[in-house]
Amino acid sequence: MLNKTKGVACTVLVGAMMAAFTPSAHAAAPTNEQLLERIEKLEELLSEKAEADKEQRQRVTLLEDKAKDVEWSFANTRPQIKTGDGRFSLAIRGRFQVDMANFMQKDAATLAANWGCASVTSCPSAGIRDLSSGVIIRRAYFGVEGMAFKDFWYEFRMNFGGSNAESPAGDANLNLARVAYTGIPNFRINVGVIQPVFTLGDTVSSGGVMFIERPEIDNIAVGNFGGSDSRRGVELTFQKENMFYDGTNVILSAAYTGGQTGSATGHGGCTNSTIPGGPIIPANPNSPSADCGEQAQILGRAAFRLWSDGTSNIQIGGSAAEILKVPPATATSLALNDRPLVRVDGRRLVSATVGSAGNPVVGGTFWGLDAGANFKNFYVAGEYHKYILDRVTGDSPKFDGFYVEASWVITGQPKVYNASSKGNEMGSWGPPKVNVPFSPAGGSWGVWELAVRYTDVDLDWRDDLSTGIAGGEQEAITIGLNWYLNNNVRLMLNDIIMKVNRRASAGSVQRVDQKLNTVAARMQFSF
Repeated sequence: MLNKTKGVACTVLVGAMMAAFTPSAHAAAPTNEQLLERIEKLEELLSEKAEADKEQRQRVTLLEDKAKDVEWSFANTRPQIKTGDGRFSLAIRGRFQVDMANFMQKDAATLAANWGCASVTSCPSAGIRDLSSGVIIRRAYFGVEGMAFKDFWYEFRMNFGGSNAESPAGDANLNLARVAYTGIPNFRINVGVIQPVFTLGDTVSSGGVMFIERPEIDNIAVGNFGGSDSRRGVELTFQKENMFYDGTNVILSAAYTGGQTGSATGHGGCTNSTIPGGPIIPANPNSPSADCGEQAQILGRAAFRLWSDGTSNIQIGGSAAEILKVPPATATSLALNDRPLVRVDGRRLVSATVGSAGNPVVGGTFWGLDAGANFKNFYVAGEYHKYILDRVTGDSPKFDGFYVEASWVITGQPKVYNASSKGNEMGSWGPPKVNVPFSPAGGSWGVWELAVRYTDVDLDWRDDLSTGIAGGEQEAITIGLNWYLNNNVRLMLNDIIMKVNRRASAGSVQRVDQKLNTVAARMQFSF
């Protein structure tokens, strides 16, 4: 350092001497004191530069060391680990739900007598719906989620519950397995086994639903038009707050999906010829599915929050979908149906089957509108859905349904509006936060919520004609009481008063109307 400084000083001194003896120089030569002062300043600058370089090297080393370190956290019983630089993380997630239900209805023999049948066996098979009370493990989720290289989000979740819930075989075990790229501001590209952003009801997490089950119209939409979890697909989503003015939130999402994992119905399905060694023939040569490709749909959702003051919110939205290819294994028909707002018994009270071997279903269209708002601890929302299924010939049967719901958080907390989400819950309302958990010793009783909902789904289409479809109409009033003991434990109690109006068959004068009252409860633990 000293030699380098001396070199610089000599150079300055030689330059000054040359300037002094140059005839054209007008300025006086610097004095020795001035030269020494300049040398001291140069030494000071060089010293500062060396110190800055040292600090920079220390910061880089510290960052490298910190990236190798990990940080553990345990918020709301959720274990999470992340790197010191915040570029990688992993959290363990779980959800456990136990449901019980008691169906209070007239026995099958009494129903048969009411229908004018001599005995139960002489009644139409479609009319016998004697539901069984009991208990099921509704969901048993376990999985991991987290960040990779800062711009990627991953989620893997298994489901070990679902008894009697979705199908005779139960829910798909592989519930989610996706990777999302979030490196472009306000955009997300989601690929794998996903749950698309679709309908207002389905964007509410199963751990945050206000009633034990979502409305029938949402389950019908997601099940037949490419939504729900366990769905193979790809999705592009745009979300931005305050886009037009303060308080707004814009959500635009579109997805291309296939079948659900673990379901043979939505993947493959050509039928072998009965002739030994014969060729493989399509299940239905008249259907677009005759090429044996996987079922496919395009679907999407748009939502716009009109106003927010940070606590209260108003939003409108809409969803739409188009079936591009029907499931090959059931290429002749599609069935629109749902359980009676609780899944302890998996049978359906209303169901519309569209298509036959002679006139198969070839596609379908769905659209729906929704609106929701919360004003502090009061909440109200509703949806209307329209389903249209196309056949090879003839008219396209049309069905619809709607619901309205409201809640009052008795203890005063507001429901939480999710403007954005790592999952599909963006543009929806979740449960209120429990800031003071249940503790009799501390005089706290958690959060209490009272809710009510009216649902109506009409699966009849020209049911007064023999060529029509007598799927039935199901109306229900559900009164719910939710007790949030803390942010992990929740108890739910529902009283479901239901009425079913249905002909024994299309064009028949005989009816198999039914009324029942169901008391259902759920215990939930999630982290």
